[in-house]
Amino acid sequence: MFGGGSESVRKWLVRAVVLILLAAGVAGYFAVEVYRSLSYDWSEEERQGVLICERIKSGGPTPPAHWSPGRGVVTVSVYEVTDPAAQDRIIELVAGMKARGEVDRRVRLRFYEREIWVETPKDAKGFWTGHRGPEKLLRESEL
Repeated sequence: MFGGGSESVRKWLVRAVVLILLAAGVAGYFAVEVYRSLSYDWSEEERQGVLICERIKSGGPTPPAHWSPGRGVVTVSVYEVTDPAAQDRIIELVAGMKARGEVDRRVRLRFYEREIWVETPKDAKGFWTGHRGPEKLLRESEL
């Protein structure tokens, strides 16, 4: 049936069992990762991201600042702050927030030259979409 006697049958069965175990292990790993991703509580990243952006915007001329979550890290994108001294002040502001315990997640600050938002025309149903265009990253700092 397998051509070559009992030794080739044994080798074929061992290979089949190994492949099945590998496939089950890979599937199990992905199932756990999907579960962890779906069950992760993003509310603390949101609270800290909002707090950081509000604090940045309250410090004088209001630069556009937006946050996005990550596992244990909050990324804050700051636009139109091109002066390195002004960027340093924002970095110091966030470092002070971390020192006082207002923020305990890692914070990734990204300074961009300007925000580029591209809107598409409305479709037949009156809906429009938008996406970010190519933005020039000036500086990145992680605290």
